[in-house]
Amino acid sequence: RRVHGGTPIHVTAMLWIAALVLCLVPQDDSQSSGEEVVIRQLPICKGGSPRFVKTSTAAKLRLEFEEEVMNSRTQVTVSLRGAGFWDQVIQCSNQSPTGVSCPLPRFTLTGDVDLRVKFNASTITVKNPFLPIAHRFTVWDVVPGSLSPSVMPRSSTNKTVTVTGRGFFQLEDVNNLVAEVRGAKSTRLRDDQVRIIDAAHIQVDLPTDIDNGKSAIWVSVDGGNNFQSCDQCIVSIYEPSMDGRRLKVEPSGAPVSGGTEVTIHGVYRMMINQDGLEVKLQSMIREGNETRVHTVIATARSNDQLEPFVLMAENPVFRFVAPATLYPGYYSLSIGKGEYMTPLPLTFLYYDLNITSVQPISSIISNPTDKITFCAAQIPRTNVFQVRYGHRLTTPSGSTFTQRPTVVCDTQVTAKADKECVSCRLPETDMQPQKGTVLGLEVSANGIDFVTPPVSEFVYFDPSVVSMSPTKGPLKGQNITLHGHGFVDINGMVVKVSSKTSAHSENIPVQFVGEGTLEFSIPALFDPPISNQQSVRLVFLPTGDESVAVPLPDFVFDTVRPTLVSATMDSGSHISPIIAVPGNTVTIRLTFSSSVVLRVQNFRVGPEAKLPTVTAIDERASVHTLTYTIKEKDMGAVEFTVEATNVQGNSAVFSQLDDLVDKRITVDSSLPTLTAKFFSSNPSKPSTAISGDWIYLMLSSDIPLTAVQVNNFTVGDEGVPLKDVDVQTVGGFPSSNWKVQYMVPQQPIHSVGVVHFDVKAVTSVGNVLPSFTDLKVLDVLGKVVEVSVE
Repeated sequence: RRVHGGTPIHVTAMLWIAALVLCLVPQDDSQSSGEEVVIRQLPICKGGSPRFVKTSTAAKLRLEFEEEVMNSRTQVTVSLRGAGFWDQVIQCSNQSPTGVSCPLPRFTLTGDVDLRVKFNASTITVKNPFLPIAHRFTVWDVVPGSLSPSVMPRSSTNKTVTVTGRGFFQLEDVNNLVAEVRGAKSTRLRDDQVRIIDAAHIQVDLPTDIDNGKSAIWVSVDGGNNFQSCDQCIVSIYEPSMDGRRLKVEPSGAPVSGGTEVTIHGVYRMMINQDGLEVKLQSMIREGNETRVHTVIATARSNDQLEPFVLMAENPVFRFVAPATLYPGYYSLSIGKGEYMTPLPLTFLYYDLNITSVQPISSIISNPTDKITFCAAQIPRTNVFQVRYGHRLTTPSGSTFTQRPTVVCDTQVTAKADKECVSCRLPETDMQPQKGTVLGLEVSANGIDFVTPPVSEFVYFDPSVVSMSPTKGPLKGQNITLHGHGFVDINGMVVKVSSKTSAHSENIPVQFVGEGTLEFSIPALFDPPISNQQSVRLVFLPTGDESVAVPLPDFVFDTVRPTLVSATMDSGSHISPIIAVPGNTVTIRLTFSSSVVLRVQNFRVGPEAKLPTVTAIDERASVHTLTYTIKEKDMGAVEFTVEATNVQGNSAVFSQLDDLVDKRITVDSSLPTLTAKFFSSNPSKPSTAISGDWIYLMLSSDIPLTAVQVNNFTVGDEGVPLKDVDVQTVGGFPSSNWKVQYMVPQQPIHSVGVVHFDVKAVTSVGNVLPSFTDLKVLDVLGKVVEVSVE
């Protein structure tokens, strides 16, 4: 109808369609069995592209035009591209002069779908192409994934749950979001009970009259045509109540390490869910000056024999594994899920059972004990403290072990100083205990978790002591051997040593050596000796308990100690007995009142120890001599310490001996440093000498000298000795300045040449500078020779 002149038909068609103003908006068509989207004549598109749920089964696309262009011969075809479609063609049917309806195929994928339209009339050939339009629609998937919280009590005033998933889009201005609660009965929720938070979350207000048990949440975003749910979209509603007659927790406590299976009885009308409920344990703890709540969570498990969801049971039982905690003490209990917890009028004790001692650990067959006492820093007040015995019997043919019944101990906890103790009776036996019968020990504070104490065995035996040796010894103590029979290798055997002059006593451990031999070490005498011999009482306690005591002979201490009668020291020097120089041998002579063995503990010359070079007589004698030869670098006072041990075995240490030695020896290894001047009396030529001249040698020392000796005073190469050499001190004595002089005789001398000599200097303590030699200074013939000092 709109062709004019010679304009090509397909161009005309393109211009006509381009003139359309098209918008895609969602529409709810009650006459349609599925979802329908309409293209209307609108100046502005509202809400963007329309969306189809992937699960839709009868979705339609409706196109509307500005003018009444449709008649019985008009055909509209749409091509789809995207979301699994690739130029898929659908035929539309006329619905009105201005619009058509296009049924959409089944969706297989999600995503955006672009539209192209071909409009055919009687004057248009079938070769006209598809023309794109500026609109598309979207296929998306609604996938609920989980629900939180999943468990809540029916009495809760806040019954709002959050469904997490994807695809929760709002469809334009129309609220097409619908939710249903399906459990014992199904309820479709009102619009105000379902809210979209974002594309991944919606909130659902559960009905206030929702039934107890398990209900699933189903969600639709297309007005209720298609609902989706998930395995995790389950909410469990329970209504707890308790029976005080049956309400209890077993056991009532557990170790802080956790792992104990705990059972709660007497909670009724609680949804029994194998993996739904939690048990919260809370305790107030104090750290420094602050107090805070400490919480641990456990997952509850219902009776294995019951169905997963039971609202009422004759005697419901909930079990949980106690988690570990760092803090012992009493904890309150509540059961539920997340923020919906129901407090229980029960307490649970976490404890740290650390047994520190067990007494006794053995029993004499002839006088058996009937109980064992376990002690710890703190005994848990659980009222179910138990000991479990294992029965081990050693016979000549081997060893056998059988489990004995568990014995419930005395619930009375006794405080002893810094510890607490509980007593347990020994098990009744159907056989007379024999020597070597051993009971293994394990203890528990809740009747479930047993621990092994430090001493884990209880032994029956019947010891008998025949002899003890030695019965006499030194003050420092003595190793003693007990001979007898019936001994067994156990801990806890002691010998009680008691003073006869005071209330002091000690328990000494006894070591098992063999079936007929025991050993122990008696300690040093407790009290100051009051006589040459002093005894103590000995009692053998085989079980460590004084209820069974075996008397032993008294042990006698020989209290006589070594006595030093005299001590002398000699320096070995011919100059002074109290000063020693290198080469001298120092001698120390010690005389004792009786024979002793002498041991040199320390020998020093100044700060350096000289033990390796001290000579001592290490044999039993009353007189001992120590010698030491002074070395060149030794310097300082001679000091020593010795230990003398007499035949009784008693020892005494002697040091310095100021009360016995009237002189102390000091080692002086210092040597002088000499300087010299050598000249003649000839004032004009002091380096030469002739008959009648004096030759002078002036010596100076940094320390006083007691002697200066001139040796080998000669002249000439032949070494003719010069006689009548005079040596004098300059000043007092000993002196640091010395003069050596010689007068060349008036008579012709037998030799001429350079004068040679050696000088020996001696200090006041006897140290010798052996040579100060070869001062080639003077020519006795008057020949000038350069003065030099070597």
